[in-house]
Amino acid sequence: MQFLVGYAVEHFDNEEAIQLEYGFPDYKRHKQLHENFKAVVGNLVSEFEASGSTSDLKRNLNKILVKWLANHIEVEDKKIGQHIYKR
Repeated sequence: MQFLVGYAVEHFDNEEAIQLEYGFPDYKRHKQLHENFKAVVGNLVSEFEASGSTSDLKRNLNKILVKWLANHIEVEDKKIGQHIYKR
C-alpha cells in the first residue's frame, strides 16, 4: 500500500509538471482526477490499517486499479500526449 501511494503521488506530480510545462488546457480538471484517485487510495489505506489485507480490500483495490488504468491512462493521459504532439 505504501508503494502504491508513493508511486501515485510521484507519478502525478511529474505528470502535472509536464502538463504545466506544455500548457495543457485541461490541467485543472486532470489534476482534480488525480486528487480524486489519491482520496480513493487514501480510503483503501485507512481500510488496510484498520482491518489488514482482507479479501474485500484486495477485490476493491484490484477493481479500482483496473478501472483507473483502463480509463484514466487510456483516455485521459492520451489527451496530454496528443496536446504535446500537436505543439
